[in-house]
Amino acid sequence: MSIIENPNEAPVSQNQTILIVDDTSANLAVVGDYLAQQGYQVMVALTGETGLRLAQEAHPDLILLDVLLPGIDGFETCRRLKADEQTRDIPVIFMTIVTRTEDKVRGFAAGGVDYITKPFQHEEVLARVATHLRIRELTQKLEEANASLELRVEERTAALAAANIRLKEEIAERKKSEEERERLWHQIRQHAKEVQFIVDTVPEGMFLLSENGHVRLTNGIAEQYLTLFAPGWETEQLTHLGPYPLNALLTSPPKGLWHDVVMGEQLFKVIARPVENGSTNEGWVFVIRDATREREIQQHLQAHERLAAVGQLAAGIAHDFNNTLAVIMLYTDLLLHTLELPPRAEERLHILEQQAQRASDLIQQILDFSRQSVMERQSLNLLPFMKELLRLLRRTLPENIDVELDYAQDSYVIHADPSRIQQAIMNLAVNARDSMGEGGHLLISLNSIRLEPRALPPVPGMEPGEWIRVSIADSGTGIPAEAVAHIFEPFFTTKERGQGTGLGLAQVYGIVQQHDGFITVTTEMGKGTTFQLYFPVFAVDCPEAAKPPVAVLPQGQRQVVLVVEDEDAMREALVESLTLLNYSVREACNGCEALSVLARHGHEIALVLSDAVMPEMGGVALFHALRERGLAIPFVIVTGHAVEKDMENLRALGLYGWLRKPLDLSKLAELLRQGLG
Repeated sequence: MSIIENPNEAPVSQNQTILIVDDTSANLAVVGDYLAQQGYQVMVALTGETGLRLAQEAHPDLILLDVLLPGIDGFETCRRLKADEQTRDIPVIFMTIVTRTEDKVRGFAAGGVDYITKPFQHEEVLARVATHLRIRELTQKLEEANASLELRVEERTAALAAANIRLKEEIAERKKSEEERERLWHQIRQHAKEVQFIVDTVPEGMFLLSENGHVRLTNGIAEQYLTLFAPGWETEQLTHLGPYPLNALLTSPPKGLWHDVVMGEQLFKVIARPVENGSTNEGWVFVIRDATREREIQQHLQAHERLAAVGQLAAGIAHDFNNTLAVIMLYTDLLLHTLELPPRAEERLHILEQQAQRASDLIQQILDFSRQSVMERQSLNLLPFMKELLRLLRRTLPENIDVELDYAQDSYVIHADPSRIQQAIMNLAVNARDSMGEGGHLLISLNSIRLEPRALPPVPGMEPGEWIRVSIADSGTGIPAEAVAHIFEPFFTTKERGQGTGLGLAQVYGIVQQHDGFITVTTEMGKGTTFQLYFPVFAVDCPEAAKPPVAVLPQGQRQVVLVVEDEDAMREALVESLTLLNYSVREACNGCEALSVLARHGHEIALVLSDAVMPEMGGVALFHALRERGLAIPFVIVTGHAVEKDMENLRALGLYGWLRKPLDLSKLAELLRQGLG
């Protein structure tokens, strides 16, 4: 919405009434007093119900409406105002501290014309009020101008006729009449300029259509739209807006207040109001606005909600399956480390281990998509990371695919789990390889971008600030248009049966989301596809490289470990694994039972190994309970859930570490050695 640049020049009228609906007395006093000082009549209401009643009784010229109200909120109040014939034409400006795009869309859908964000700037309030009062007065002024013009022309014509009759006797009077007529014409022309100025300041397309279908008055935005809708509108009768007959747009729309007009990829909202002089219709005022971006935001929100719902379902299944796999993998490790097996049996166990690991990888993909995977985020400089990854890609991709890294000398530090970022890039590279069967070019680009506060973000929801953009562009076959909307959904694939699980891009989507990032895709059949990943900048130096894993299973010294796990099979597998590693074990099926064991044998427990999620009392609650009792026993949590932030907080309170399901026996052994060594 355009704002009057100099609020002091805004028109002041003792006859214009403003209704302020706000449950905060301070807001009512500040805004009401300020508007009253500017010459407006001010009414106030503390609730939406009171505001509705006052609007029906007094019919104010404009309503300032708070969003958060007791009883019915501002959105519902606005919808009721627009549903009532007595109040539907009163402009409503929302007052709110909320700046989310979805809330603004909701407000405009309810019938509001503008937003004023708290805390208020007096000049902004006055400017927006004056602007919308002028818009409301536009139609009335046009009618008044036409009526005034006809009346005054008739008066001057009569005066001139009388002057001709009395030409010799009343020469002085005729001269005076001519001067008066010139003054009136000048006044009318000046009034017309003011009306045109008001029309030009409206931030939407606006034009006046005569009763015979010719455009009489427009602003600049309307001229652009009319050129698109109806070339030749300046000289020809207007019968259509694009493919839509004008008569259809002059009636009430099937729903809402606006008609939808689609032109190619653009969506426009159109509304028409009659210019009436008594019982005579003298034309129509049209308002047109481009709603393409609004539609994109709504579609993005719908897609995000759909993926979130699928993710919740997938995460629940994956977590349950993870526990089952954890038992299988632990027992397989136990058998391989404890038995002298025939070669054929050992080979079968290795196959079982490989297949279980493959199933675990699939579960990890599902957890990544649903943003439920456990991550170990750290400061990561993408430039050396991508250079190393490029070497790996050149060794693994076919020789007929040229791989290139494009970047400027800059810092590209993000807060990320390196293994998950590598997984996302590798998934995109593999997809690119599959789309370039005859060879081609794969370009990975790094860019630093700054999103200004008022700039249009490349993806809805991106906050202003510093971002790192990673682009992966291939010269492959592209993605069919009908498939683009579904490519991030799990198990959706465009490949032939048996050539893909449909989890690769879903995993990429979840990894990017879990890193507080965004992802977009552009594609053209026969020319290739480009994925763009956006990550917020993290201004912390990169840590030292992680130490390589230990190959030999470290053994304990018969220290006592308390295992807390609610699933019997998993608990039994943990007990046998710890026994193999030369530890003594005590067991508990939940946190409450663990506290009882510690009360009896706390002096001998050297370490607590606990599941995160259990009935009655989980691992996190158990950890807090031990610290509240002053027990500083080393504590390790086993989890299949995304609790990274919780773990970081718990580390500050003394948590020794955590392991993700399904457990790796060597990692378990090494963590116990470090904690009890």
